[in-house]
Amino acid sequence: MTVGTVQVKHSPAAYVHLCCRIHDEALGGFVQVQNGRHWRRIWWVAGSPVWFESNVPEEELGASLAAVGVLDANRLAELREQANDDESLRDVLLRVDDVSPDILHEHLRALVARGVSAPLVWPRGELSFEPLIALPAGILRSAVLASEPPLQLLWRGAEAHVRMDQVLAWVTEPSAGRIQPTDALADVLPALLRDGPLEELVPRLQQPCGVDELFMPVPDRSGGLLVLLWLLELAGLITRDGSDRLPALPSGPAALPGRPQPPSGASPPGASRPGA
Repeated sequence: MTVGTVQVKHSPAAYVHLCCRIHDEALGGFVQVQNGRHWRRIWWVAGSPVWFESNVPEEELGASLAAVGVLDANRLAELREQANDDESLRDVLLRVDDVSPDILHEHLRALVARGVSAPLVWPRGELSFEPLIALPAGILRSAVLASEPPLQLLWRGAEAHVRMDQVLAWVTEPSAGRIQPTDALADVLPALLRDGPLEELVPRLQQPCGVDELFMPVPDRSGGLLVLLWLLELAGLITRDGSDRLPALPSGPAALPGRPQPPSGASPPGASRPGA
């Protein structure tokens, strides 16, 4: 069933599964994760993430440019004052040419890449997806393709932010049975694990096996193997004896109260504009 409007309780597992479904079905729209007063929003076009917004102070564009030394705080304040009502910081930077377009483009791509994995930091909150046929003009004007495919970005985020104790019980559940690779796994696994400590697992994971069998060739004290198996199952690339343990993504406005509405501009009231 195609993913429609979704509102569920956020967890890293639900977030990974939702993003993988959006990618597999080549959907467009925005995913939003709310944790207390903070939120992060990832915009998608045809199954690829193209823009990231957040009201976490260090994640907005100006702060990230200052953090890498591209702009200092004084110049950043001046540029903000120069923005017209419908301009974002990105628009101003391109207009005044303080930052070369190539440098800005690569910085924005990196910002989107980090944004895709950022919600994995939050263990709880609210998770929503609003499918859109056409994205707001401000988002389309700012959109960039992330530097890597979505699964690669999620794997990097899972390596950094998902702990072994969060996934141990789920991955090692005896009743789940043996690992069954899907046909799609062979197409993505080599690139996902290339040059990493788990690379030698590629041939073993492409045939049915038990979880314990994987730890014999690759003793892993970091928990990376458990996190990898967690990610691959949530992405639908492996199953457990054909059973379906994936998080539910109920579609439709009745999933939870407070269905999100597509923003009339780039962001909800009080939020930063695209590239702000």
